[in-house]
Amino acid sequence: MFSDIFGAILTNLAIQLPVLIAMLVGIIIAIATWKRNPKSSLFALIAIALFFILRVLGAVMNFLPYMLSRQFDLAPSQIGVFSTVSGVIFNILDAGAWGLLLAAIFSGRKRKAEQEA
Repeated sequence: MFSDIFGAILTNLAIQLPVLIAMLVGIIIAIATWKRNPKSSLFALIAIALFFILRVLGAVMNFLPYMLSRQFDLAPSQIGVFSTVSGVIFNILDAGAWGLLLAAIFSGRKRKAEQEA
């Protein structure tokens, strides 16, 4: 059973590979531009790393309720509570990552008056 679920998780991650690679490139770019704009790079680095972690954990979380129900003989209502709580936590972390990414995009910009001076 475990090898079947592990294979399904790996398949899920393989499907997401293009996005995961793009995220790794984003992390590399954030590190490469650190000296030029450290504040934006830090926000971007944290945001993209959080998105990456959430993607990988999401692949595991897709199968975790099934594994828990089989191993601990949980009722569907218990699985529903677990899925709801984990969904809320994931969405809060996702929203935080988006906030950091937006901060990375818009922080460090000069106002128009400062640019003209």
